[in-house]
Amino acid sequence: MTESLIAEKNAGTKREPFRNERRVFHALHGFYSVAEDFGIKPTVFLVPTALSLLAALADGLSIGLLVPVVRGIFEKSFLFLEKIPWLLRLLELVIGSPAERYFLVFTCLILLIFFAAVVKNALTYAQSLLIFSHVREFENKLRKRIYERYLSFGKMFFDRANAGYLYQVLTVYPVHIAQELKQLQAAIFQIFSLMVYFGVGFLISWKLMLFAALVFPILHYSSQLLIKKIRASSRSFAKINNEMSAKISNALSCIMLVKTYANEAREQAWFNYASDRVRNAKYSIDKKQYLLQPAQEIMGLCMMLCLVGFMAFLLRQEGTEGAAGYMVYFIVVRRASGLFGVFNMIQSTLAGIWGPICEIRGIFDNKEKFFVPDGTRIFEQFKNKIEFKRLSFNYMEDKPILKDVSFVVRKGETVALVGASGSGKTTIINLLMRFYDGPSGAIFIDEIDIREFSIRSLRSKIALVSQDTYLLNASLRTNLLYGLEREVSAEELDSVLEKAHLKQIVKLVGIEVPVGERGVKFSGGERQRISIARALLKNPDILLLDEATSALDTVTEGLIQGALQEVSRGKTVIVIAHRLSTIQYADRIVVLEKGCVVEEGRFENLLGNKKGYFYSYWQRQKLKAEYD
Repeated sequence: MTESLIAEKNAGTKREPFRNERRVFHALHGFYSVAEDFGIKPTVFLVPTALSLLAALADGLSIGLLVPVVRGIFEKSFLFLEKIPWLLRLLELVIGSPAERYFLVFTCLILLIFFAAVVKNALTYAQSLLIFSHVREFENKLRKRIYERYLSFGKMFFDRANAGYLYQVLTVYPVHIAQELKQLQAAIFQIFSLMVYFGVGFLISWKLMLFAALVFPILHYSSQLLIKKIRASSRSFAKINNEMSAKISNALSCIMLVKTYANEAREQAWFNYASDRVRNAKYSIDKKQYLLQPAQEIMGLCMMLCLVGFMAFLLRQEGTEGAAGYMVYFIVVRRASGLFGVFNMIQSTLAGIWGPICEIRGIFDNKEKFFVPDGTRIFEQFKNKIEFKRLSFNYMEDKPILKDVSFVVRKGETVALVGASGSGKTTIINLLMRFYDGPSGAIFIDEIDIREFSIRSLRSKIALVSQDTYLLNASLRTNLLYGLEREVSAEELDSVLEKAHLKQIVKLVGIEVPVGERGVKFSGGERQRISIARALLKNPDILLLDEATSALDTVTEGLIQGALQEVSRGKTVIVIAHRLSTIQYADRIVVLEKGCVVEEGRFENLLGNKKGYFYSYWQRQKLKAEYD
């Protein structure tokens, strides 16, 4: 049930007329629009629908042919067939005695019934294969387009999005829609079958059919009261189960927090309470569900008794000639009685795909997707300088992060960005990498606005080592070589491992060792060194180090700093660091405060200005180091 329906139920508002019908229409329209967006014409479902109709007609034929067979068995003769002129002429063409001719008729009827049943099942199988093929193709294309869409979004979208929700839209919703479409096709076949059964029943006895049409809906829809109670219990169960799942996820994902505060007993007590609620809610559903079948059987029996009574009345009025037809009529009614729920199933199916379709359509609208426009110029090589000209940027309109930031980074220079947390250092890196769409005319490389470069060619010449290490749950080799479009020789890989101080680790565990989820099998310092080695293998023109050694111990940090200085020769480096002692080698230092450049110069010059921001930062860190 959608949120609007829940709100309506809680508020006790009057149900709008034709609400379900409008929801069915919207669901169908939504499916058609989504299908056409992915190159699948909804008309492809017409062929399976036509096959369903033919299968239903074949089923009706096999049932209809039972009437003369049963009557012939009852009367021990097929003389009644002589009342059909065209059939009588056919019988006269058959050589033999009347008994032989009628035996042939009986045999032909049996074969026709068998043939009709075979045709019905063959058509059903064919339409199932077709619908499965179309549905799986739709599911596959939908999944691919959603993933392609994700990759086109800007970083700001992922900063705000819930990863679990995105995963569900990508993996769960396409499968769910495909499953519901298969159910819908099955429902269409059931509707055709119901129509055919009504037709056969009408041909057998229009009086019985009219009586059944009056009696059956009364008995059938009385069961809807119980079904509504099951749905209400199901919604309650889903809510309680979701609450328990969320609590389990929180506890297990923060298991160290639970253990640190010795909170195991309280967590266990809460889980026991939640588990008991889930059990009770599920038991409530089970009681109603298992009551439904006997209730429906009793109602079906009531209907059959009513039909038997009316049938006895008709036999008394019309004689026993129609007895065989009435027996077949029972078969028709029994089959049809199980199909009346198809209309509820169609509404339920369309309602089931409406929610996922709305979510998927939301992914494909352009609202708050923060696309970064791609340029057309190829960035082949960094030649001269990176220039920031009065760069201003804000994530929200009323909270600017950068204000008129201007400085130059020349080729071969190492420029350090220093400032308090939130001063905009990382934002500058993100804008240079074009993770966010910066303003036009604010960042230039070799006097060309970076917005003119294709994103792929620009990023291919820049390597980023972030304070957050991003490692795949794959082998160490896969993580080191990720994104490289060239072959890496064993000698080059060995050299990089040496420079990043990973060689001893690789000797111990091997380069094919899985790193685990988010690199959990390695320490923070080791993960940082893997990230540095990956950047070195890229051999970039521009190297961005965003607090790249913040996770390292003092000894390892010193080793890495030496390696970084060595590999930075001939490259342009922009580095962010909290520890000011690590940037003494920088050619220039740019000091940021509240999004503005407040100082710029060499380490010694800035340290000599005792009234400056840099000197203030230095003194605070010095006092902290002495205190520690």
